[in-house]
Amino acid sequence: RGGAALPADLPPDLPPDLPVERAIDLAAIAACADVEPAWQNSLASLRRAPEPHVVIGDDHGAAVVFPGSADLPLLTIVREARRRGHGSRLLTAAAARASRPLRILNVDERATGIAAFLAAAGARPMVRQLEMVRDL
Repeated sequence: RGGAALPADLPPDLPPDLPVERAIDLAAIAACADVEPAWQNSLASLRRAPEPHVVIGDDHGAAVVFPGSADLPLLTIVREARRRGHGSRLLTAAAARASRPLRILNVDERATGIAAFLAAAGARPMVRQLEMVRDL
């Protein structure tokens, strides 16, 4: 697992169809992820987080951003809506709500689709993190 940082110069002009924060079925959308998130990015962890966060999205996908830290623990698009601009809209909306350039933590190396999307959006790898498991 590793992380990525997005450049500060994301498009300043926000699209008119910017996703709005609203009640969405985050669990259903998160279930469309290609790989299960790291425990830090799980819905259970997000619900317990003491920092305020914003859920952005619609029926096509969702993003969760922590405006203070600019962490983006979740960005998921339902499979049938991918490659239609929804991810870019959500990324732009999340960046508009963040206090500094977005940080995407714990991108699973098996999730090649999101890694390619983030690279195309200008994200650059920051550091590599390894998670270790020991059976007892």
